[in-house]
Amino acid sequence: MAARLREVAADVLVVTEGSRDLLPPGGHVIDAGADWGYESPPYRHKTMLWSRWPLAGGPLIDHVASGLVCDATEAWPGRDDGGRLSDHAGVLCRLRSAD
Repeated sequence: MAARLREVAADVLVVTEGSRDLLPPGGHVIDAGADWGYESPPYRHKTMLWSRWPLAGGPLIDHVASGLVCDATEAWPGRDDGGRLSDHAGVLCRLRSAD
C-alpha cells in the first residue's frame, strides 16, 4: 500500500485505519489520534491526512467522537488562502478506491 500511495503523487491523501509508515516521505501529516474507544495498537490511526503543503491543525470540528475525524487548513501554492478540508467530507465519503 505504501508504494501505491507514493505512485499516486497526490497533493493530499486521506488514509483510514493505517499507520504513518504508509504515507509518502516528506509532506505534512495530521491524524485523529489513537483513542477510538476500544483497544488498538498505538501506531494505528483511524484517520490520517497527508499533504504536500503545511497544515494548520484544528480542531475545526468539535462534535464527533474522538479518533474519528482529523481536520486542518492547508495553504497551497497558487492561492494564499487555505480552505477548511473538513468542509469536503461529503465529497471524500463518495470517493472510490483506486483499484
